[in-house]
Formats: sequence, C-alpha cells, structure tokens
Amino acid sequence: MEQMIEDFKNLFDKISGHYSYNTENKEFTFDSLLTDYAIPLLNAVNFERRRNKSIVQKENLPFAYFDSYDEFISEVVKEDLDQNIIIANYNNSIFTYLVDEGKSYKDFKEFESYLISNAIVFFQSKIHFQNQSTHNEFEFEFVDFYSESARKIIFSSLIDKKRVGFVFPQAGIIELDENIDFRKSYNDFINGFNTENKTFPIFLKKSLISNLYLETKNSYKAFFDKLEIIIKEAKLNFNVYLHELSFDDMKKDYEEYKTRYFKEQTEMLSKLSNQVIALPVSLAGTLFALYKMKESLTAVIIVLIGLALFLFYMSYIVSIYKNDLSRLIKQIEKDFDKLYQHKFFQQHKEEFHDLGNTKNWLIRRAKNLRTGLISYSIIVWLLNISVMVFSYFMYNPFELNAGFLCIVSWLIILIAIINLITFSEKKEKETTNR
Repeated sequence: MEQMIEDFKNLFDKISGHYSYNTENKEFTFDSLLTDYAIPLLNAVNFERRRNKSIVQKENLPFAYFDSYDEFISEVVKEDLDQNIIIANYNNSIFTYLVDEGKSYKDFKEFESYLISNAIVFFQSKIHFQNQSTHNEFEFEFVDFYSESARKIIFSSLIDKKRVGFVFPQAGIIELDENIDFRKSYNDFINGFNTENKTFPIFLKKSLISNLYLETKNSYKAFFDKLEIIIKEAKLNFNVYLHELSFDDMKKDYEEYKTRYFKEQTEMLSKLSNQVIALPVSLAGTLFALYKMKESLTAVIIVLIGLALFLFYMSYIVSIYKNDLSRLIKQIEKDFDKLYQHKFFQQHKEEFHDLGNTKNWLIRRAKNLRTGLISYSIIVWLLNISVMVFSYFMYNPFELNAGFLCIVSWLIILIAIINLITFSEKKEKETTNR
C-alpha cells in the first residue's frame, strides 16, 4: 500500500504545472503526450492527441478525480467511493483516499479524516430511506414519502401532528463534519431495524420527529448530528414500553409523591408559623397580666401554673410534630428507594438523577423544618422560664423564700421533658432498626 501512495505522489510531482482541467466538460489537457511522462498510473489511460498535447476525459482516469473540495461535495456519486480518490485542492493541499486501505492522506501523509466514510454513510442512508418508503398495506410506514425527482424524504406523525422533511442534493452529498465519524451511530440506527422486535422502528421514528421537527433548514444534516440522541431516546422509550411503564405513569407517581410530602410539610410549617407569630403577643399579655396582678400572690401562682401546663402541652405537641417529620423523612427514603429499584432505572440509572434531586430537596426541607421546630421549642421554654423569674423578682425575695425552690423545680422539669423527647426519638429509631 505504501507503493500506491508513492505512485500518486510521483504522479503529481511530474504533472504539476503541466496540465489544466476544464470543470465544465470534465477533461484534462496535458502539455505533452501522456506517454512522455512515464507515469505507471496513466499507462493504460486512453487519451486524444491534439497538436502534441494529450486530452483525457475525467471518466477515463483509473481513480476518481475532483479539482476541489467543493466539486467533491457537489458532484461525487456513490460509485466514486468504490475507487481511489484524489481532491487536487483540499485546503491548499492534495487529498488522497486509498479505498483498499480505507485511509486518507493529506499531501501524501496519512491523517485522520472521515470525509469519505461520512459520504458513504450518506449514500447508505438514502438507500435505506428509499427502501423504507416501500411497504405493504397495514405495515408500519417509517418513511411516509420519498422522491428522487422532488429530492425529498418525509417523516410524519398523525398523532403528534408533526412532520420532518429531508432535502437532499440532486448530485453530490450533504456536507458533514469530517472530524466526526458517523459510522458507529448510523450502524446503531440501522441495527434498530434488524432487531427481532419489530416495534422498535416505531420508537426510532417518534424520536427522529421529536428531535428534528423544529429544524427548518439542513434537517438531513441535523439528523446525523443528533443521531446519537435520537437512538438513545428511542431505546429509552422502548425499554419503558417493554417494562410496561410509561413516562406519564412515572410522572404521575412522582407528582403524587411530591405533592403529598410537600403538602404535609406545608401544613406543619403553617402551624409552626402561626405559633411563632402568636408567641410575642401571648408573652406580652402574660407579662402584663403578672404585672397587674402582682398584689395578689394567688393570682400569680395560678398564671404560673397555667404556663406550666402550657409548656407540658407544647412539649407534647412538639414531640408529635417532630416524630411526624422523622416518619416523613423515612417514608420519603422508602418510596423513592422503591421507585429506584424498578428494573427500568436499574438499566438507566442516569434517568433517576432528577428524581434523586427532588428526594434530596424534600428530605433537606423536612430536616430544616425539624430543626426549626426544636429551636422554637427551646425558645418557648427559655422565654417562659424568664417570665417565671420575672414573677419571682416582682416580690421581695426575703418575703417569699419558696420562690427560688419554685424556679429550680421548673428547671428540673425542663431537663426531664427534654430527656423525655430525646428518649422517645431514640426509642423510635430502635423500633425502626428492628
């Protein structure tokens, strides 16, 4: 094969500057007789002699010749790709493709280019779409319309009321990025029609239309650019279909989980907010009442007993709310873990990413709400103890020696209730672990 590229290099070394090419009638004019150049590649080429010059038709060359990159894009035909190819002006260089090697050369040095392989893929896709346009009655129609004369390929969906149209050139190929190899993604696309399950092309078509219907220009090129996305989406929807699970059902379950948890948290937050808003008013009212009743020790004691009962009741309610939030967090974990264990998500774990973010957000919100609830409880206790201390110092401490013992008793009760709440939480965790 090294000899072949050397032969092409030798060819251009000898004829460079000694020929002209007419792009209209596709013929070469050499300054001398072709036999005078002694070039092995041209030994068997038929030529016409005119005044000691050689006229050679492009079609008589033993390889496919294109004077420029633009001429290649606009004029190459499928048969040209079955032989060696020369592009004389390719980014100010000479492009050579050796068909037996499947390799490309720039100025006779190998380099990476998918220009030719992508051209082959383009022609293969045209043939495939043409074949898919012929079908029997009641068969699935992947291609709804194909016309060489109109140069159009139409895909449509009556259900979604969407339509995609490919326009291909009369001659030549569409210009694809030669730095990207489209062979693998196109082969994956074709393999979708060779699967045992004949329903997969339905998902391919739906994915093709949904990804391309907004492409008003160069939709054929966009097809290749988005081919990996089209295949991935089709496989995803196909797996959902196989697992008898639809995205609509999943979305419905997801919205149900989200709504239920959010509603519970919102109701709890609303109750807590009402308590926080009422706290300054109730505190001010209590202090005012104590101040007004300072002449009556009995009345003050009754108010303090009422505060004690309020603290007990508040602690009880807080422990219920707190346990509810703990239960809610565990339920969120359980429900989303159950959803994650579905076979579909085990095969497509990346699709659970958004649901996982929602789960983390709900749990984080519940934990923040629980922290706020505990903080509110502590603040209420401290404020009420402050009220008790205030009521004590309204009287002469020497006349009411039992006041100090009363305050100490309230502190002991506080510690006991906090321990009770902590113990109930530990007990709940132990029960859950069992």
